[in-house]
Amino acid sequence: MLFNKKEIKRTLSDIPLVQRCVACGIKPNPLKPEGKGKSGILVVFGRPNEIQWENRSWFADTNQSVFQGAYFQDHNPHEDYLVTGVLLCRSDTEQVKYEQCLSCLNETVKKFNPTVIITVGELATGAVLRLYNPLHYRQDNHSAELFGHCIPLNQEPGWNCWLAPVMEEERVNRYSNPDVASVAVAWFYKHIMWAFGLAQSRPPKYQKPRIEILMDSDKIIQAIDQAISSELTAFDYETTALEPWRKKAEILTCSIGMGTRERLERTVAFPMNSKEVREKWVEYLRSPVCKIGANNLFEHYWSAVYLSTPTINWTWDTCLGARILDCSPGVSGLKRTTFVTLGIIGYDDTVDPYMKTENADGTNDLKKMNPTDLLTYNGYDSAYTYECALRQKKLLKVEF
Repeated sequence: MLFNKKEIKRTLSDIPLVQRCVACGIKPNPLKPEGKGKSGILVVFGRPNEIQWENRSWFADTNQSVFQGAYFQDHNPHEDYLVTGVLLCRSDTEQVKYEQCLSCLNETVKKFNPTVIITVGELATGAVLRLYNPLHYRQDNHSAELFGHCIPLNQEPGWNCWLAPVMEEERVNRYSNPDVASVAVAWFYKHIMWAFGLAQSRPPKYQKPRIEILMDSDKIIQAIDQAISSELTAFDYETTALEPWRKKAEILTCSIGMGTRERLERTVAFPMNSKEVREKWVEYLRSPVCKIGANNLFEHYWSAVYLSTPTINWTWDTCLGARILDCSPGVSGLKRTTFVTLGIIGYDDTVDPYMKTENADGTNDLKKMNPTDLLTYNGYDSAYTYECALRQKKLLKVEF
């Protein structure tokens, strides 16, 4: 949550942490964290495999890719890693809940204060995310889509470290096609190298962008004029429906971020509340200033149908950028891109229930929202679109 009026504090009290291991029904004999962790890297497994459990050591099975990745870079896992797990005891069932061990994991993270957390598999990744943001992540959240990313966990009350989720060994070995398997292994090692490189520095401090809410038509027009004269802009609509050709479809609010090709300088959000504002906005859409969006077709269609004008000089689409960086299914949405790129979760929590409501006429309930909350959310969409685009620009080494 990033809305000041309704901010929800994420605390561990929101998770049912069971302090006694016997609560899970397994004979308690937990594996303790191992390793010296000199590089500041914490490796979190889901549960010990049979070799680790029988030898009472997380390092008993060093053939696993997460350890081989360290050897590949001339590192010693025993010296550089601190290793632990989500389930500290071996279980024969896949249905064991892991809340009973989250308190142990939380204490390990607090005590060690890692620079990078490498989570091996979905179980480990989901557990760390639940500790990081209990209100946003639930036990049924799918975290496999995060494999291959290094995510800054810097949002309050964050841990100020990087999260690097990787595939578990069973998943790596699941590829029967040798060509596909070789690509998976190469991709895995590249990700481990990326994580090791980040161990030298912590993520940049999270700074919430300032959103200016404008209601006066003259001030809105002045802001749009500033956008027209800027080097780079990103804009976003909040609408009553997905399709602009529906009977009751309308643009409720608009936001625009503006600045240089290196940084965002100003973000404003405003309603389409007058004829003069609409005319000035059409002038912006037809101007040659560079424009960025997240799923550009949405804004393009709405401008064409609702405002009767095309949008000139689209420069970048963060959804396409996300696809280039990761071709996995379901990875290109702005909220997901904002998390993996900037480490920001939950800024849509207030608006989400209103947006997902679908009435009989195909409209949503955004009109029922507090206008200030809607405008603030709309502003964040433009600001994060801008910042994600600049990050993608650096990763892909392109210019716009």
